[in-house]
Amino acid sequence: MSQPDDFSEVEYQQGASLTSAERHEQIQDGETSVEFKALLLFQEGRLQADEQNFEVAIAFYTQALELKPNFYRSWSDRADALKRLGRYEEAVESCDRAIAIRSDGHSAWNHRGIALHHLGRYEEAVSSYNQAIKILPNFHTAWYNRGLSLEKLDRLVEALSSYDEVIQLKPDHLQAWRNRGTLLHTLKRYNEALSSYDQVLEQKPDDAKAWRKRGDVLKDLGSLDAAIRSYDTALELMPNDAALWCDRASALFDQQNYPEGLASLEEALKLNPNDAKAWSLKAIACAKLQRREEALASCDRAIQIQSDDYYPWRIRALLFRDSHQLEEEVESCERALALNPKDADLWVHQAVALKKLHRYEAAIASYDKALDLKPGDASLWYQRGLALRRLGRFDGAISNFDRALTLDPDFHPATQSRLYTLLTTGNLVSHVLGNCSIAERGRLGNDLKNTFNSLVKRKLPALIIIALSVLVATSSQATALVISAIFLAIATWSDIIREAEK
Repeated sequence: MSQPDDFSEVEYQQGASLTSAERHEQIQDGETSVEFKALLLFQEGRLQADEQNFEVAIAFYTQALELKPNFYRSWSDRADALKRLGRYEEAVESCDRAIAIRSDGHSAWNHRGIALHHLGRYEEAVSSYNQAIKILPNFHTAWYNRGLSLEKLDRLVEALSSYDEVIQLKPDHLQAWRNRGTLLHTLKRYNEALSSYDQVLEQKPDDAKAWRKRGDVLKDLGSLDAAIRSYDTALELMPNDAALWCDRASALFDQQNYPEGLASLEEALKLNPNDAKAWSLKAIACAKLQRREEALASCDRAIQIQSDDYYPWRIRALLFRDSHQLEEEVESCERALALNPKDADLWVHQAVALKKLHRYEAAIASYDKALDLKPGDASLWYQRGLALRRLGRFDGAISNFDRALTLDPDFHPATQSRLYTLLTTGNLVSHVLGNCSIAERGRLGNDLKNTFNSLVKRKLPALIIIALSVLVATSSQATALVISAIFLAIATWSDIIREAEK
């Protein structure tokens, strides 16, 4: 189909066969047709673009368009040069002019998508790539670019399909294989990710980044020896990559090989003494090796480098927890949780420390944060109930124990705490005598039965031994039963004392 800006093949070849000086001479020649001058200016622009002289190229394209405003290829190539200079809005405008002339111009749709991608307008970028692909289904560059924009939109499965199209059209497109591997890894399709990286390495065995990514996948698969071998191969190719040494150390830590992991970290820190992640990992290794002061010093170094990194604050909090330095633990928890409020376990650690400091209201607030993240955790409702009981808020405590038992009917500590709370408030005897609702009586009966069964189950071996010993010594079943009953009463009282200490 003829297009408004088409030149014949003869004209293209005629212009291309000229030297730059000859082209300039013809452009200045008054006898040269306006259209042919536009073609020569366009070809000069292409030559400048090939030399990365994009500003000069744009000037030539613009001159060509002044002579021939409907010159599709000049608008399209002008857009390409503009986007390479980061002038994305202007690039989109040039693309729109090209598309207005020739709506089936796949290159203009592709350039438009790239410019829109860089402007953060990913949905529009995908739409532009879709147009390019509709016009030219085997346009592998547009398929690849489409995958990049879909990734930005977190439409990972669609992005994966785009990369699959690229690979089908161009099996040696290494970056598509790499991106495919990364997406499959993110989607936890580890074996497929591994196959993608193997394809890269089959074509480019010295691709250090692919060896590294392969190690990451193997690590997540739990194939730690194989992961370390991949990291070692990557390190042969990139021995000065500090982050790679850290990855190797992390895999060694997963094997609980802390000395060798620490040695890898030392290599990382020689290369980059300001690597906060490496200092955090070193803190973990030192803690595992009982080198507490060194671990704390490593945390402090990581924080000094990157104070907004939550991880060293978290490690620091746990180190203080292990040494029973409660105030310091709480302070570090607060700093870590300000940076990452979605760490449910750390909210619990903070709550426990606050309880030990008798700061029960603050502890309850921390349990609330943890429960926002893990509302189905029976143990958290139980611990929150204990804090409420310490404040004398018995109804609230019982309500929390009930919530724990709803989630886990066999959670005996909550049953015991509920009964003890009723006992300390004087309501247990009243409820036993029937001064409560039918539902409460049923719950109380169930609690007592569960508590008794739990007690017997825990103490049964000792109970049998005591009973048999008394029976053998006295030959009296009554005495054996009495002694066993006394033992059960002592065990029950012991449980009550422990409950009071909570």
